[in-house]
Amino acid sequence: MGGALASRGPPEEEAIMRYTGRIPVLQARHLILALLLMVAIPALVSGAELVNINTADAETLAAGIKWVGPVKAEAIIEYREQHGPFQFVDELTLVEGIGEKTVDANRDILTVGDNPSGD
Repeated sequence: MGGALASRGPPEEEAIMRYTGRIPVLQARHLILALLLMVAIPALVSGAELVNINTADAETLAAGIKWVGPVKAEAIIEYREQHGPFQFVDELTLVEGIGEKTVDANRDILTVGDNPSGD
C-alpha cells in the first residue's frame, strides 16, 4: 500500500486533492510564480519603460522613443494638442516625420494609456 501512495506524491498532497479537489499549495505557488515571470520577463529584457504618447513631455518622448529627437518630440506634442489624445499607437504615423518603421521599432514601449498595445 505504501508503494501506491508513493507513486502519487506525499500523503499530505494526496489528502488535499482528495478532500478539497484543489491543487496542493506548493504547486499553486509554482504556477503563480510561472505566470508572473511570463509577464515580467519581457519587460525586464527590453529594459525600457513604457512611453505614454498622450502624457509624455518632449524630453521623455525624445529619450524614450528610438529615432525620435527633440524636433519630432515637439511635433508629437503639437499634433496631440491640435487633434486630442491618440486612441491607438499606430496614429503616431499621422505626425509628420514619424513613419511606420519608427512605430514598429518602438511598439513594445509605446502606450496610449488604458490600452498599452494601442490595438
